[in-house]
Amino acid sequence: MFNHIWRPLIEKAGVKAEDIPKAWDARYDFFKGLQKKLREQGMRNIFRVGFTVSTVGVDTNNQFNWFVIAYGGGNLVGKDGRLHLNDPTVRKAVIGALTYQTAAYKERFVPPSAVNWNDSDNNAFHSRQ
Repeated sequence: MFNHIWRPLIEKAGVKAEDIPKAWDARYDFFKGLQKKLREQGMRNIFRVGFTVSTVGVDTNNQFNWFVIAYGGGNLVGKDGRLHLNDPTVRKAVIGALTYQTAAYKERFVPPSAVNWNDSDNNAFHSRQ
């Protein structure tokens, strides 16, 4: 998965890009603190991540798949072409993916407009939100 990062915003929060954790949740959780620091500096329109949480476009589906795989659910659709939601590992991964992304949105770490984004909506990123 690719992750675009605004280095100047990270540095403005007093952190170096090299300090960003490599582990999945730790990496995304790291930006919670940065959002808080930047908002304390007066940057009101800044968000931790740009998760696409809409019901349209391919980006939302890809992002969900990346989370499921990161949480160990790489066998969501098996070689037999069937969904393996009864597999406890896959089920746990799906629930984890949905929970993490939903919590980020509900906790206001994702721009509110993300519920309407489609594959061409990178405006929040380009406007440094």
